[in-house]
Amino acid sequence: MLHEDAMPRSFNPKDFVELMKHRALLAPVLDYLVLLTESIDDTLMALGIDAMTFTKLVHDALKSRNGIDPSLDAAVQELDEFNFRAEREDKETAVDTPTVTE
Repeated sequence: MLHEDAMPRSFNPKDFVELMKHRALLAPVLDYLVLLTESIDDTLMALGIDAMTFTKLVHDALKSRNGIDPSLDAAVQELDEFNFRAEREDKETAVDTPTVTE
């Protein structure tokens, strides 16, 4: 029964049931997307950590070698600038990255 005295005429229980069915179908998709997003975020973070580790390794090797061969000053400076730009971009990206909420 519609109980017209309590519910507006535009309310149709069958429509409501259909809406809830669609929501029930989409909720697991959202859950999957949240898990996928977290997995991608974790992977990107791990890749970034590895990249910075390797960059630091190369930087340390260049600085060490630079003590013997000062001609590597330009390479060390360029790597320093690269690291500075990468850190700045990471900070800007972290601020602009949208988060998924339920």
